Amino acid sequence: MEGLRRHSVMLDCKLWKDDPIYFFKTLPPYISKYAQRADDASIQAQIDVFGKDDVGAMPGALGPRGNFAAVTFAESFPDRVAMLAYLNEVLSFYECRRTFP
Repeated sequence: MEGLRRHSVMLDCKLWKDDPIYFFKTLPPYISKYAQRADDASIQAQIDVFGKDDVGAMPGALGPRGNFAAVTFAESFPDRVAMLAYLNEVLSFYECRRTFP
C-alpha cells in the first residue's frame, strides 16, 4: 500500500495513536506532502472573506493535527489540494454564517 501513495505521508503517530478522539485504530491517517499549500490556501481564504485584520476569526480547516483538506484529500495533486482547501474554507464560513446569524 505504501508504494501507491505518491502525494502523501503517514501523519506522525504521536499526534493520533493514543488519542481517544481518533477512533480508526487500524487505518493510519495520511496527510498531503503539500500540506503547507493547503494551509496557505486556508489562510488566503480567511483574508479574502474576513480581511487581513480578522484572520483567525474562525478556526476553519486549520488544526493542530493538520489541515482538514490536507488530511481528507491526502492524495490530491499539489495544485488541487490548495484549491480544495480554499473552497472548503470559504464554504465552511458561509455555512456557519447561514446557521448562526
